[in-house]
Amino acid sequence: MLKKEEDGSTSTSVYVKPTNPGLCLNGNSECPQRYKDSTIASFFRRAITHCSSWEATTREFDRVTQVLVNNGHSNKDCQRIKRDILNKWQHQQQQGQQQQTTEENEDLKLFYRAFMSSAYKDEEKAIRNIIRRNVIPTNQNSRVKLTIYYKNKRTKDLLLKNDNAPISKGFDQVNVVYKFSCPHEDCTPHSMYIGMTTTKLSRRLSYHLNQGGPKRHMSTHGININRALLEKNTTILDYAPDKNRLHLLEALYIRRENPKINTQQEKAIFIWGII
Repeated sequence: MLKKEEDGSTSTSVYVKPTNPGLCLNGNSECPQRYKDSTIASFFRRAITHCSSWEATTREFDRVTQVLVNNGHSNKDCQRIKRDILNKWQHQQQQGQQQQTTEENEDLKLFYRAFMSSAYKDEEKAIRNIIRRNVIPTNQNSRVKLTIYYKNKRTKDLLLKNDNAPISKGFDQVNVVYKFSCPHEDCTPHSMYIGMTTTKLSRRLSYHLNQGGPKRHMSTHGININRALLEKNTTILDYAPDKNRLHLLEALYIRRENPKINTQQEKAIFIWGII
């Protein structure tokens, strides 16, 4: 926040909206401790960079300390990190910004994405040991700086993963390979029709009521096919979410079962496709 003083000079400080609820990463959150330390450090670092006077900086230090404590962070951690921030800031002022930039440019920066777990500290230690033993910069003045970061799954992905909704079964299933067996007593065991559908099986059976192999075959017995007959004699052989895999499964089942109701042309196409 920019403010004009009585002597004509200007001063700056951190501006906080009146509607600011004072929330931040909670100190009791299940995340690496350095993430919590980074949250604390960002508040104190902002006070140093945004406040033009030590008086304003001190007021901001007191305010953010209370905010952090209200969000579950310990006062001990706040004081420790504030002390480190001040020491580092004073050191940078002495060494000069140019030298600091040069040193940062010489560092070899590595980034590793990890997955959050209760044993994350042990995993980080193992990763750092591997890097220390196997990575050596070509420049002797350079240092290896490993940054391990975490990116948790989105909430909606977790909901989908843990979704307890029942899986569609029976004739409401999609992406299936199915078999229709002729119920007529004079038919051989291989008098069957094998097909696949990417829509609901019930919808595919509706197609067979009007045309297709099952309808043509039942007409040879003088039987008018209906839904009850179709559903009673149709079973699901397999399932595959991928359309290409579904076609392959259908061809494999046709080759193995040699269904008589499938037309010769259909069988030739499917069998040729897998030879």
